[in-house]
Amino acid sequence: MTTADPAPAPSSSSPERSAPHSSVPYSPVKKGPVIVTGASSGIGAATSRRFALAGWPVALVARRRDRLADVLRDCEQTSPGSRMFVADLGDLDAIPALASTITGALGPVEILVNNAGIPMRRHVHGLTRADVERVMTINYLSPVCLTLALLPGMLQRKSGTV
Repeated sequence: MTTADPAPAPSSSSPERSAPHSSVPYSPVKKGPVIVTGASSGIGAATSRRFALAGWPVALVARRRDRLADVLRDCEQTSPGSRMFVADLGDLDAIPALASTITGALGPVEILVNNAGIPMRRHVHGLTRADVERVMTINYLSPVCLTLALLPGMLQRKSGTV
């Protein structure tokens, strides 16, 4: 039985390295701004706090100003560059301006966490078309619109994660 010699490890000074056990080149992630939607409570608030704890500047996005302010206070303790942006993601036409406002305030977005969502807690036979459209707007169309607003910059920089 023969074994192949392992490939030499890339130099740590090399600008392009491979991840361990992978041939995929990677660069260390910059700690650029992170957008977290639905950041005023639950998973969004916890995610925002985690990124801030790791030193990432967080753009907190949600409708509820008072709850968003509470999360921002926590984030600012470890990431003073964090900011809050009160927005109704159900207003799809306003999403490109929101993306522009955030990038203008914090710089090019490195990570987008599309977390905002609304539950539909009723039986299907009790739903109206308006109910379904509202859920689809918040849970599907708004993340698509925000991603489309930020994606060109990420592609141009060859950097960013959604």
